[in-house]
Amino acid sequence: MKNEVFRQAASGFAAVDVSEESAMIAEIDAKIAVAQKGIETAEDRCSEIARLKQGLKGPQGADVAAALLDGASATDAARAGPSIESLEEERLSLRAGIKALGHQIEDLRAEIGNIESSARAKIGEIASSFHEAIMAEARGKFEEIAALYAAAAAVSATTRYGAYETSQFRDVMEVASRSGSLIYGLRRVDVPEEVNAALQNLQGKGRALRIGLITQATI
Repeated sequence: MKNEVFRQAASGFAAVDVSEESAMIAEIDAKIAVAQKGIETAEDRCSEIARLKQGLKGPQGADVAAALLDGASATDAARAGPSIESLEEERLSLRAGIKALGHQIEDLRAEIGNIESSARAKIGEIASSFHEAIMAEARGKFEEIAALYAAAAAVSATTRYGAYETSQFRDVMEVASRSGSLIYGLRRVDVPEEVNAALQNLQGKGRALRIGLITQATI
């Protein structure tokens, strides 16, 4: 492959600037971190509530006494301290908050995805041209390889040597021929003239060495 292709790609990639997009993503990452911290705090409190509910059998004496000292009525004091109902209300509120924060994180991550797509678009033209140059080179190489396969097939068919290796070679060519970007649809390959010119020297050697030449190799 020509060095100019690599130089153009290297120069183009080096000139790409996505600093603005990276800064935007950094800001969003910070928001996500805050939301995740909020979820963690809420989850810890939910776990604490679960433990409190398991050990709660009614108002505790210390809570009732504190309420009476603060001037609460006897009725209100009897309900002092945490109750299962109030704890459950708190848990449900926390769960709603956790869900809302989760949706916010999903939206923020989607926003990051959009920014990344925008940044990647900046390299699209350079990358496409670079890739196409490589694929063009690959197609040329496969045409050369196809000719080598036909040569190997011709030698094998004529001399009966190398049949196993040629079969493996054919398998590779068959896979390549199914690829739309390489040698799609190639089913027959002409045997190089110089190969058959060499093999023709085996003709006429007599009954003990019968040979046949092929002009095309199938894939």
